[in-house]
Amino acid sequence: LPRAIIVGYGPVGQTASRLLTECGIRPIVIDLNLDTIRQLMDQGVDAIYGDAGNTDILEAANIRTAKYLLVTIPEMLTRSLIILSAKNLNPELRVFVRARYIQDRVWLEEVGANGVVTEEGETAVSLAVMLLEEMGADKEQIRLETRRIQNELKLRT
Repeated sequence: LPRAIIVGYGPVGQTASRLLTECGIRPIVIDLNLDTIRQLMDQGVDAIYGDAGNTDILEAANIRTAKYLLVTIPEMLTRSLIILSAKNLNPELRVFVRARYIQDRVWLEEVGANGVVTEEGETAVSLAVMLLEEMGADKEQIRLETRRIQNELKLRT
């Protein structure tokens, strides 16, 4: 089975874990909340307590054989260090990361992220969809406007 490592098990990590599991990819969670790790282990989910920026923690999660790394934590410096460490151990790793600001995307791609989702950009898209729905736009108008906003903000490459 392909493996994916999820760093952070808040709402974003939980959603990613569910989707991966449904797609037949077994996640392993790394988190700094000991209660979360205990709960996951009790549920039969592979989980490791620790700092994913620590090479030993990444090794314990089998980073060298993982196919994916999802970094869902909000701190920029920590995200960067995790990506750099992980890519050093597994250059073929596909890395997807959360970021707060659109301007963070270029840096995260530079340090090895394959895909970056920004809170700022996704909020702009979601707000536009809400407004368009409120004003009675149809699904096609909403789809076109969403794509336009994504292109303007360079949310997709």
